[in-house]
Formats: sequence, C-alpha cells, structure tokens
Amino acid sequence: MVIYNMNVLKDKLFLSEETSIVTSDFIGNSNLGELLTLEVTGTSTTFEILVEGILDINSTNWVTLGWISMDNTVGTTIIAKGIYEIVVQNLSKVRVNLSSISNGNISVYGRMCGE
Repeated sequence: MVIYNMNVLKDKLFLSEETSIVTSDFIGNSNLGELLTLEVTGTSTTFEILVEGILDINSTNWVTLGWISMDNTVGTTIIAKGIYEIVVQNLSKVRVNLSSISNGNISVYGRMCGE
C-alpha cells in the first residue's frame, strides 16, 4: 500500500468579506505547488469569481484558470459558495478576481499543496 502525504506549501486569505469588485494580491508559487484548493464563503447570493494565473514570473498577462468543484462540476467562473480545486503546476503566480458581487459579502481562502 502506498501512502501519499500532502505537502502544504502556502495558505492565503485571498478575499475577506468583500462587498465590491476587487482583485486579490497574488500568491507566488516558487515552491512549485501543484494544486490550489479554494473555499468560497459569505452572505452574497450573486457573485462571479475568476481564478487567474501567470506562467512567467516577469509577465503581466494573467489568464483565467479552470476549476473542479467538490460535486465534480467544472468551469472557469465561480458563482456559488463551496470548495474548488485548481491545478497550478508550472504557474508562478495565482490570484482571485471578484469580478461582480451584490447582496452581501464574499471571502475566499486558499491552500496551495504539492506532493
């Protein structure tokens, strides 16, 4: 039997009870994390969140990343509270973009892990 240990490389509170459009500070991936797990919570009933990444640390060209939710839904725009996993292998930076929100607040906590 093979047992894998998850190596938690970094934790980050991307957004804390945000009530308006905002882009978070980025989290660096210098330790070559492979997976970012996000937890989206809050009181808002209508919001849109994009998770964005950069390959080259010197670039300013952010691209939208895909995710998979705990119910195996996949997409690029997060519109519901819950847990999401995003592959971040080979990315140098990752951030969260709250592109719209109404009726409440949203918080996003992330944990980057490797093998």
